[in-house]
Amino acid sequence: MNPRRLARFALVCCLLLAAASAQAQNPLDLHASHISYDRVEVKWRAEHSDDTYSIEFGYAGQYPRPIASTTDTEYHFENLLPQTNYVIVVHSSYLGGNTIHVRTIAAPEAPRNGPTPVTCPNLPASVVVYGHELGTQCQMVGEMEVARPDFSALGILAAVDIWSYIPTSLEVCFKQSGYLAFLDAAYAPRLASALDHVQRNGMTCGHIDSAGTVVLLAAPTPDHSPAQPPANTLPVYDAIPTSHCQIKLIETLYLRNAPAGKIVGLVWLYSEVPVFEVSGDWYKIEFEGTIGYISRYYRRVLRGGCG
Repeated sequence: MNPRRLARFALVCCLLLAAASAQAQNPLDLHASHISYDRVEVKWRAEHSDDTYSIEFGYAGQYPRPIASTTDTEYHFENLLPQTNYVIVVHSSYLGGNTIHVRTIAAPEAPRNGPTPVTCPNLPASVVVYGHELGTQCQMVGEMEVARPDFSALGILAAVDIWSYIPTSLEVCFKQSGYLAFLDAAYAPRLASALDHVQRNGMTCGHIDSAGTVVLLAAPTPDHSPAQPPANTLPVYDAIPTSHCQIKLIETLYLRNAPAGKIVGLVWLYSEVPVFEVSGDWYKIEFEGTIGYISRYYRRVLRGGCG
C-alpha cells in the first residue's frame, strides 16, 4: 500500500474510533433542545421501543435527585431560576446513563422606560407578600428547586423565591400553619436559617430584608424548635479535650453565646473546629477567637467521641 493510501486509511480509522468513543460516552445522544430563563427541554434517542428512562435533576455541583420516570424521549423542566447551572441525568434501562450540564439564560430585561413590573401579586392565593414595590420579583418554587434534603425530611409545604429589589422589610405570609425557614441568596450555597414567624388570621407570616427563598415547613428546624427547654436545663456532659474531638461543618451555622441563645457570629461551611463541651443538642466550640455554641446538626465528626 502506498504512503498516501496508508495515511488515508489511518485517518478513517481515527475518525471511526472517535465516533465510537463519543457514542460510548453519550449512547442516548442526550441534548438540550431548548433553554430559556425558566425552562429547559431535553431530548434523546431511543434504541428500544420498550425502554424506560429515569430522570435525575439538580443544581450543578450537587448530586442530582430522581424526579421522574418516562417512556418518552423528551422531558421539560419548568419554574427554573435564570442564569443558573443545572445537571441533568437520563438513565436508560438498556444503555446506561447520560449526563449533561445546562445553564439557563438571563431573564428578559426590564422596559427601558421604567422599572421591572412587580410579579408578587401574581402568586397563588395561598401566598401573600406584603410591602413589595416595583422591581420586587416573586416566584413559587418546588422541592426540587429548594434542593435541601433536611427540609424535605421536615416536610416542605410551600416555598417562594424573592429577588431583585427587596424593601427594608418584606412580609411573606402562607395561608397555612407551619414553620418558616429562609435560604439566603447572598451565600452560595444558600445559607439556611430558621425564620421567626407569627400566626395571624390562619396565616404563617415572617419578615425578610434580603433576597432568598422563604420555605414553609410542616415541622420546625432543629435550630428553631418552640418546645426547646431553657438553656440552663440542657444536660451538660463531661468536657471533651480538644485533642480528642474535632468536627467539620457541612453547613454554615450561627454561633451563639449560649445553647439556643443570642447570635454572636457565623461559623463557615467546611470549617474544622475543636469541641470543648456537649450540651444537649449543642456543641461548645471556639471559632476565630470567639467561644460559643453551635447546633450538633450539620457537622461531620473528624475524630473523638463527640458524635
